[in-house]
Amino acid sequence: MSELLKPTNRRTALQRGLAVLAGVVGMRAAAPEVQAESASPPAPPAPPPIEGRTIRFYARRLHMCSQGQRPGELPAWNGRGNCQSDLFESPRGKKVGEFYATSFGPDAPARAGGSTAGRLELQTIRVEGGVLLGVGCPGLGADPAKTHAILGGTGCFAGATGSYVIREQSEGIEFVLTLK
Repeated sequence: MSELLKPTNRRTALQRGLAVLAGVVGMRAAAPEVQAESASPPAPPAPPPIEGRTIRFYARRLHMCSQGQRPGELPAWNGRGNCQSDLFESPRGKKVGEFYATSFGPDAPARAGGSTAGRLELQTIRVEGGVLLGVGCPGLGADPAKTHAILGGTGCFAGATGSYVIREQSEGIEFVLTLK
């Protein structure tokens, strides 16, 4: 079996995640030095962070998958899952970005009653001008709304803090971001 197709264990996944995080931190730390040494004109400044505002995005459907899932089958819980969706300015508006999430936790299905105990979901909201990173418990199901913490962001979301709520609605899924 190809190295790329082998299942990833938790330790390897955590090592890869930490390596990516270290690379991002290193690139960010080196960015001012690279700009100072560059002979090209400086890039225009990033837009100021969006602070003290409530922003809404909408998703029409989430595409979910898990490792080993076959086309046409429902995802089987194996400890990891991924989902993706386009984001829109209103329930029937134009596309403004994308939403990505990766969830992981114990290699066991959710307990009776829809409990997500022990599971974690890392989320990315990407729009023109910035990326917002968040964390929370996966799934909607039994809860009409899930609150997630904002970890930070880039571009127009640089330095962002706050929280956001994801809730199911009749026309899809609503994301309500409260930035501080």
